[in-house]
Order: sequence, then structure tokens, then C-alpha cells
Amino acid sequence: MKNVAGANPVQITRIRPEDWQLFWDLRVEFVESSPDAISLANPAFMRSRPKILWMNFADELATQTDSAAFIAWKAAEAVGFVEVNLLRHVDQGRIANIWVRSSSRRQGIGENLLKEAFAFFEASGVAKASLLATTTNQEAIRFYERRGFSSTGEVLCLRGGLGPTIAEYIRTL
Repeated sequence: MKNVAGANPVQITRIRPEDWQLFWDLRVEFVESSPDAISLANPAFMRSRPKILWMNFADELATQTDSAAFIAWKAAEAVGFVEVNLLRHVDQGRIANIWVRSSSRRQGIGENLLKEAFAFFEASGVAKASLLATTTNQEAIRFYERRGFSSTGEVLCLRGGLGPTIAEYIRTL
């Protein structure tokens, strides 16, 4: 557990297999609060998945060397997470998802989750970090750009043109 100093200290921990229910709850809350943030997910779909899938997913994120998830804790409450994986074929780490509960935003938690992701990538030997962002989520895009990400110019329209448009962002570590 890493402690991050400040007025409201935050701890960042790597997910453990036994955290599967907490992680599932956080992801459902994430999708409910940001329905276009995950391209193909919705709360009903997520709830319909068998628990064993979530248990296996948490176990993989806890133990694999090419993927991980980190949870942000504030006063013993989980308030956010970041999921990462390595794209070794392009020498990149991919931030698959990052989310902080709205009541805990603007307190440095997202910044600390990004730092944890960057540390994971650097320890794995990749040179760049990338992510996808919904183009209408200007608050998130500004957050990423202030932390060194820039658009690659790659844009995708999801759900057969009926869903959100996402853009790829990248930065050197």
C-alpha cells in the first residue's frame, strides 16, 4: 500500500483476488455514472455476468505481469481505480480505465492513480502510455492533456456508429 501525503491522505493498492466484489461494485458505479466511458458495457450487462468471471478477472489483475488494477482508498473507502495493461508489440502501456468517484474528484486522486499506472509501465520497461477517451468528455481530456497526453489523431466511432466517439491519447514516460 502506497500512502500519498496531503490533507486527505490517499492509499493506492494493487487489487487482490479477494477484492473482486469491491472491484465489481466500483466498475458498476463507474458505468452507471459514466455510461459512455466504457465502449460496450452497461450496468445491466455487467450485473448479468457470472461472479466467477469477476473473480477470475480480479485474480488476473492481481497476479499477471502484463495487466493490473489499482484501487485508491481515502479514509478506508475505495474511491477510484485504474486498470492497466501492456501492449508490448508497440512498446506501450495502456490505461484501460481510470475513474474517481465524483465526490472525491479534484483532490489529486486521479493524479495518484496515473502515477501508479506510470510506475507499473516503467517497471515493465515500456516507453509510452496510451489511453482512449470519449471525445465529448472534455473534463477528462483536459485532465489527460495537463498530464502530458496528446491526441494521436486516431478516432473511432463505437457501437456501429450509434455510440460515442473515442480518441486515442499518448505520452512518453
